[in-house]
Amino acid sequence: MVLLIISDPHGETTDRNPKLSRDDYFKIYVDGQPVMLNNEGVPSEFNGFNFIRAESGPANSLLLKPSAAQDNRPTHRLLTDETWRI
Repeated sequence: MVLLIISDPHGETTDRNPKLSRDDYFKIYVDGQPVMLNNEGVPSEFNGFNFIRAESGPANSLLLKPSAAQDNRPTHRLLTDETWRI
């Protein structure tokens, strides 16, 4: 399976800033691990928002922006568990 990086492809991967990517079916992954909701993969466009970055730490989170927004600044944070389940 080939994954396309959708977070900053030039940014350095760290424990705090893992790579966010998507597959050919537009399902998202964090460091190669699928993001899940109700045991299904989550699409890269979700309820009118696009996932743009992942952050890990005491609480894992996915940063989103409205799909229609022109800039790439996150406006929302979605918390996940340690295995990136929403």
